[in-house]
Amino acid sequence: MSNLTELKTSKFSGLGNKILLVDLIRQSSHVDSDLVKKISNEAFMPFSVGGGISKIEHAQKCFDNGADKVVINTSALDNPSILSDLSEIFGRQSIVVSVDVKKNFFGSYKIYKSS
Repeated sequence: MSNLTELKTSKFSGLGNKILLVDLIRQSSHVDSDLVKKISNEAFMPFSVGGGISKIEHAQKCFDNGADKVVINTSALDNPSILSDLSEIFGRQSIVVSVDVKKNFFGSYKIYKSS
């Protein structure tokens, strides 16, 4: 989609019931708060944000700008206690763990994470 207003008017608007925004490239250390705010103002459905959330402050910014949930990936592997810390502050219902898994040639699975 070329702009945020298309979230409401898109032909897909009736097909989905959640938005998941994950910054896979992570050109900065955490999610762009302005983008989170813009999307939350335009999209009237549950909205989860992830990518570079490694501190309580990063999650707080996401929630302050309209996110309903935060998605944790690499941080959950590097620092598992962040999950209980975030859950205690924001509630378990607002924390999503994402795991990147790939099946190899031999049929076994491997978990991947950003470096």
